[in-house]
Amino acid sequence: SEYHDDDVLFEVALYYSHNDIREYEEALSILNKINHQDRIDVQANMAWCYYKTDRVDEAIFRAQQVYLQDPENRLATITLYCAYDYKKDWKKCIEWADKSIAIDSNFAQTFFIKAYAQYEQLVGGVETLFKDSAGKIQDFADMAYQTAGLSANEYMSTVTSFSASLL
Repeated sequence: SEYHDDDVLFEVALYYSHNDIREYEEALSILNKINHQDRIDVQANMAWCYYKTDRVDEAIFRAQQVYLQDPENRLATITLYCAYDYKKDWKKCIEWADKSIAIDSNFAQTFFIKAYAQYEQLVGGVETLFKDSAGKIQDFADMAYQTAGLSANEYMSTVTSFSASLL
């Protein structure tokens, strides 16, 4: 369907970008139709969608541009935290985590708690499936960005899904 109003497009893109991970590409497609030069909200959501579609360097670039224009933009700082976590750049990851918490401690803490909870659940799955070799799988997960372009959580999720399908 054809959209003409930027605000309608933005709302549709928000629906896609918060609904299902497979639809982040659709959200990006819609966001790109908006005249987004002066819209920080659109730029911040584009950065998040780029991160969610594994275009981490583009996400970092866009989120940094948003942050320069609006240092209080929590989505930009969260995107930068996630992107640097994905790249295993711990120094920058911690820097952006601190900035996220400084902007909105409730929002950021909830986000980080969910990510850590997912990590713990995945570690439990790895330990269940791999028993004595679980530590080795976790070591591989820590190197997954460099070797496979995946975050530790994505790597463990992929490994446990694949391994469980073989059982």
